[in-house]
Amino acid sequence: MPESDLIVRAMANDASFRVIATRSSLTAKGTVQSQSPDGKQSNPLLGALGDLCTGVLLIRETMAPQLRVQGIVKNKKTKHTLVADSRPDGNTRGLIAANNATGEFSLDGALLQLMRTLHDGRLHQGLIELDGGASISSALTAYMYTSEQIESMIRVETILEDGVVTGAGGYLIQLLPEVGKGPVMLMEQRHADLAHLRELVDKPDFTPKTIVEELLYGMPMTWLEESKIRYGCWCSRESVLSSLASLPRKEVEELARDEEVLEIDCDYCHEEYQIRPIELQGLLTPN
Repeated sequence: MPESDLIVRAMANDASFRVIATRSSLTAKGTVQSQSPDGKQSNPLLGALGDLCTGVLLIRETMAPQLRVQGIVKNKKTKHTLVADSRPDGNTRGLIAANNATGEFSLDGALLQLMRTLHDGRLHQGLIELDGGASISSALTAYMYTSEQIESMIRVETILEDGVVTGAGGYLIQLLPEVGKGPVMLMEQRHADLAHLRELVDKPDFTPKTIVEELLYGMPMTWLEESKIRYGCWCSRESVLSSLASLPRKEVEELARDEEVLEIDCDYCHEEYQIRPIELQGLLTPN
């Protein structure tokens, strides 16, 4: 497996299509391992988390490469929640919240929410409901059309063996305003033909450029930029203290009064932070 993940971008010279493709094997592997270190979560659940991370990466690169984008899938029936969180620096993380969840994972009746943090701190968000035949790929495609009014074709794949990711990747085809009916039909056929994406992703020498070359075969095109991506969590002691400082003063006072070290575990990477009583007391002191 390569030492780092990669995302590439290309555009047809006639301005009909833009394609963004990625090899996200290490990103998905790190995310899945952080959420299932014992490998006991079901493969469908872990696969959906890997797919969501890859899909959110692709959408961030398409819609808001300089912004943070989060994707959340929540199913009230099975009580599963999946989160993928991607930042402009290339770091992506994810989590599974499955308190009192049923044994099966399904997208039927689930909600897909995507949020991006704007430069002024405001949130732009959209929400759609999924049906029984949904996959993460079809859900993200539907979201782009319904909430963003952008016609696109998305396919993501995550391959697992005994709860461990061995390969992951995907692509997003964006239909640009200049595209005609003929080229759209051709691209729809190529998108359908790339149902063998799973076979490509499973190869040790897989590269996202292979996807682009298949989709834009025979079309004059221009390679745009490429960048490295990775699994990474950006939790820190400072962010933990900041979260504690946002609690009501009475709650912080009670925590400080206990005079015990507070142990807080990051939900994403499970890094443990020990907050001493004196640090809690410091949160009560006006600057």
